[in-house]
Amino acid sequence: MSVTISKGKAPVKIYSDYLNAPQDYRDEITKLTIYEKNNSPYVDSFYDVFSEENGKIVATNYRAWEAIPLYSKLLKNIEGAINKWIDELSEYKIQDAWSGVYDIGQIAKSHSHEPSHYSFCYYMRAEAPYTPMRFDDCDIEIDAKTDLLIVFPSFLKHSVPPCRNERVFISGNVIPKNFNVNNI
Repeated sequence: MSVTISKGKAPVKIYSDYLNAPQDYRDEITKLTIYEKNNSPYVDSFYDVFSEENGKIVATNYRAWEAIPLYSKLLKNIEGAINKWIDELSEYKIQDAWSGVYDIGQIAKSHSHEPSHYSFCYYMRAEAPYTPMRFDDCDIEIDAKTDLLIVFPSFLKHSVPPCRNERVFISGNVIPKNFNVNNI
């Protein structure tokens, strides 16, 4: 599914669909993510985006996905879905990714992921009552549900209102595969 919105002079699309990742695999990643929340050397606490007064969100750092082999199959599927959905001349690769857990009542302040090209959020576990991802620039909300992948242009500001249920996610950013920072 995709939603086309007008932002500025050109329309943009937000994509969402289920990955159909096997339940046992999602459960394994969820367990690892919750374990990491309390025990992993790859964990960071984010204060800039996530509201400290509502309890800081604890998530893996941006490079942890490279060091944790369990994520590789899921991230390859996410990368494949992004390349299938986005009808452009470039093929995309994951630049960075992180996983984490929202507890009940936690929020994410409005933010964007520039200068990346596209960003994503995949929900390994998100049960009813659902809490949406809000796209603040365009007044669109998409309920976070288990196995749902949301892909959007990185410049779109988005936020999360107070979570009504725990949710476990992996988020990240993609850039064109042929992008080479050494050529800048």
